[in-house]
Amino acid sequence: MALTRTIGACLCAALAAVSVGCGDDDGGGDRADASTGGADAAVDGGGNPQFIMTGLLGEISSPAVPQAGDGLLSVIYFVPDPVAPDYEETPGSPLDCKAWDLTPAEFVTNLVGVDVGTIQWTIADGPVMPPCNFVEGRGYTCIGASGTGGDIAVVDADNGVYSLTDTNVTFGAEQRGRYLEISGAGAGNNGAFPIVNTAGDNTVIYVNPGGSAELNTAGTYQTVAGEGPAGQDDPLAENATVTFEVTANADAPIESFSDTNTVPSDFTLDDASMALLYDTPLDGSEFTIGCAGAGGDCGSAQASILRILTTDADVTGLPPNAMPPPDAKSVLVQCIVPLTGAVTVSAEASAILMNSGASRVQTVFLRATPTTDPARPWLTLLSPHMQAGNTTP
Repeated sequence: MALTRTIGACLCAALAAVSVGCGDDDGGGDRADASTGGADAAVDGGGNPQFIMTGLLGEISSPAVPQAGDGLLSVIYFVPDPVAPDYEETPGSPLDCKAWDLTPAEFVTNLVGVDVGTIQWTIADGPVMPPCNFVEGRGYTCIGASGTGGDIAVVDADNGVYSLTDTNVTFGAEQRGRYLEISGAGAGNNGAFPIVNTAGDNTVIYVNPGGSAELNTAGTYQTVAGEGPAGQDDPLAENATVTFEVTANADAPIESFSDTNTVPSDFTLDDASMALLYDTPLDGSEFTIGCAGAGGDCGSAQASILRILTTDADVTGLPPNAMPPPDAKSVLVQCIVPLTGAVTVSAEASAILMNSGASRVQTVFLRATPTTDPARPWLTLLSPHMQAGNTTP
């Protein structure tokens, strides 16, 4: 199902490669150094395999759209040959700022990854997640129900609320908080829409400001968990345990395993940073985003991470949070700082953003307590709280 990347899908790209920040072994920026191992590298608890895996299931909101509520964002990502950064503020360290100037092919390499098996998220006393499997060209996607046809009906035209009823499919109450993705339907009914409620076993209720009634639609649909804000209220409670269980394919370079992460407390961006989420500087200047200034509240977490992604694709007529894949290049900036609640993007990294030719920028700030496992040095596991915004130059 081909859809324009919306807030969930593009944030998967924008958050997908925390471990890439480790760079190459000699601390330099030579891209060739990052691809010397590949997927066949041995995994024996020792050594230094040349691949990375990120598992992230976090709670995300968009401060400019409070009515969208909270939602879950799932990122599952395995990269055999990561592209090394073009710029490192502190060479060889996973901390501070790094920047990648990615071609479309490198964008796929670093921000989509490859299939290594089926992954199951389990949230203690939280929403139910369906199994997550690799979708070619899109990456790991947590698909619940799917089907063809059904009736699209108006629930509340003034607020863009619609329903999809398909008597051939049992949706279940767990669909609330997921996204309904529709393609091949009538004009205005195609796209990805947050599911805000259910009605019985065969109906989901969702928000689509441009929708219209359509009986016996010819469209196909699927529900997807972990795609972004979807009218929820605190789906990841503070100190909740999140389990990441991998059932590896027979030819995967890793074995099946299970690991856990703990959700940190929520946070509030400070006033100055809230504005920068929607007006991220593209003038090459140094700037700071965080929760430590006036109006902010950092809560408790071990690290702050700032992820900025650009696209140069045409966004004319697309929703303000849509991030289509790049035409010529995409710039990714990642900054990681321990403990403190403020992240400063260096002038050098900001200059790479300035030269991105961006038609849209997506900026995400998160607070997390990463799981570290000496037996799996290639794994980064996070269950953060996140806030996201978009800038259209």
